Parts: sequence; structure tokens; C-alpha cells
Amino acid sequence: MMSDELSPVALAPLERASESVLQQQTELFAQQEVLAATLNAMVLPVLVVNSHRQIIFANQAMADLVDAENGAALVGIRPGEALHCHYVDAGEAGCGTSPFCRYCGAARAMAEVELGAEREEEAFILRDFGQFPAALDLHIVAKSFQLGQERFTMMTIRDISGEKRRVAMERIFFHDVLNTVQKMRIAADMLDEEDASDDEMLRKVIQKSVTRLTEEILAQRDLSEMENGELAIRASEIRSREILTDMVDSYLEGGLVRGHRVQLADDTADVHFLVDETQLRRVLDNMLKNALEAEDTEAKITLGCRFLPSDPLQGRPRDMVEFWVHNPRVMSEAVQWQIFRRSFTTKGKGRGLGTYSMKVLTERYLEGEIDFTSEPGQGTTFQARYPVSPSYA
Repeated sequence: MMSDELSPVALAPLERASESVLQQQTELFAQQEVLAATLNAMVLPVLVVNSHRQIIFANQAMADLVDAENGAALVGIRPGEALHCHYVDAGEAGCGTSPFCRYCGAARAMAEVELGAEREEEAFILRDFGQFPAALDLHIVAKSFQLGQERFTMMTIRDISGEKRRVAMERIFFHDVLNTVQKMRIAADMLDEEDASDDEMLRKVIQKSVTRLTEEILAQRDLSEMENGELAIRASEIRSREILTDMVDSYLEGGLVRGHRVQLADDTADVHFLVDETQLRRVLDNMLKNALEAEDTEAKITLGCRFLPSDPLQGRPRDMVEFWVHNPRVMSEAVQWQIFRRSFTTKGKGRGLGTYSMKVLTERYLEGEIDFTSEPGQGTTFQARYPVSPSYA
């Protein structure tokens, strides 16, 4: 059974098998020549891992999936490390040991396989930002088996990224486009019914809807290019306070605030910097939209911006500009550790690309950083930081 609200699973052991033990296990499996040959002939990627979740066998299809020369090149590492998972360095001992791993479908399959004859899970892998595609959605079937005195887990892996991406994008695209077209249709019908004095207002509604429709189509095109590593970035000079003010005004004028109070923080800085304005607006738009949709009752949503001078001691070698959006509601632990997972959502089926695209656009393309804090009494704040003078400029 798979769902967005996953319960946490036990983390992998910190220690790993010694080189001698790993060699013995690898040789033990290699002695099963017919089995090894059969697995290598399979078109689906297959892994065999030991009790430390280290790979002792990977077939050629698995090697091809991760651009390795052969399966032998993966022996000794853990599945997330082979897949170039973005979070392998977030744990004390690599794959399986970070808080993110507690909600990983691959970790779940390996941890719980001993509870039953077979485990079936879906795993989302946000990859290192030098890897393409940016993310993988995997269908994993794990089965535990005994070989001599050793117990291993065999995992078959099917890449379902294409179908997941298509379904999610179609649902989001059709949802947003149909909403926009519906507004245009209502306004057009009213043009025939209302007095001429209202014609100008209705024409503005149609004009804004056409603009919104165009933006939605371009956003979906760019999302596809973003995932394929083909998104072109073009820098221009903008002012931080101006872009936030414009966004707040457009939300207020468009009736998109959902009954909430949206305002700019008094101490919002006005920083001149270089950035791809289109992609920055998409990130900020998603940050604000996420805050608005997180609140069920009327709430105060605050946006702001500050200048961060370079400080090598703080790990900041360049001048940065930081945007932030705050809302009062606190996210659950499960949501916090999955928030940047593609297609993860708390807003209903078919949503969920917003926070994922925020992270990939910011960290892969705009040379920035994005994170958040969510604590009782403090609410939730998303922060996105960008260099004042990025290299792509």
C-alpha cells in the first residue's frame, strides 16, 4: 500500500560490512552462475543487497540506469548512492541514515521485507544536481532469500518516471487550463448579457485569463525542459522589493488570496541583482501559493527579502539575496521530510509539482539554495537565496 502520508521506517545501520565479508558475500552470489546469468539477461534493473543494505550484485540493466560501466562498479555501495540520491550526504553514514530516508520507498522495501514474503513500494529519488534526469520515480519489489548461511534481499526496479510525470503534468495542466478557460467563457457570455458599461471590465477579465493561460502553457513547457536538463536561463537585472510588490498586487487584484491577508514585511530590502526573472517568479509564485494553500482558515501570509553579504566563514562565498514567505501553520514531520518529493502533495490527487520545481529551479539552474523551517509557535517559513551576480549572467 502506497500513500503520500508515509509512516517512518527504521534507518539503516551506520556500520557496513568489512571488505573481507563483502568479498565473501559477492563471491558466494557469483557462484550461482545460472542465477547471475539470468538476472543479467533481464531488462529490468536488479539489485541484491546484504543485511547492511550494501549491493553485492547488480545486473547490467541496473548499471545502465545509473550510467555505470557494469554491475561490479556498484558493489559495496548502497542503492541511494548508486542512484545519486541528493540526500546521501545528509545522513551520518550515507544512504539510509538521514531523516529523509525514513520516508523513502526503497528504504521501506528493504527494512520491511523480512516482515513478509515480498514488499512492493514506490520510491522517489531526487538526484544530485549534476545528474539527469533530475528525479526518478521507481517501482520496487523486494524479496528476502537465504543463500547458505547468509540472508539477502533481491530488489527489482522499474523506472516509472515517465508515466508519473505524464499523469501529474496532465492533471495539473488540465486543472489549471480548464479553470482559466472557464473564467474566459463566463466573461464572454456576460459580454452578450451585460450593459455596455461593464464591457471594459469583462474584456480585462478575458485579457488576464488569456495571459494566465499562456503562462500555464509556458510553465509546463519549461517544467519538461527543466527535468530534461534543457532549460535555457537568461539573466536580467531586477529589484527584489519591486518583484514582491508586483506579485502581491497581482494576487490581490486576481482574487487569489483565498480569504487570507497577504502583505509585504516592513523591512523588505530592495536589492538590485541579476537573475532569470521568469524562473524566479515561478519559484516565488509557488512559495506564496504553497503558503496560501497550507492554511484552512483566514491567516496572515507575510513575504519579505533581505540582502546577505558574502561571508566565507558562514559558507557564503558570494553576496546573496534571500526571499522568504511565512505562514502560521506548522507542517507535520512526515510532510517536512517529503516536501520536495515530486508529486508529493497534501492538496489532493494530481497536485504536487510546486515545491519540487522550486528546489530544482533554484538549486540546479539559478545557483541558489532553498530550505524551510517549520516549528510550533513559529509557523512555516520558506527561504530561497540567490547570488547577486550568478555565473550564468
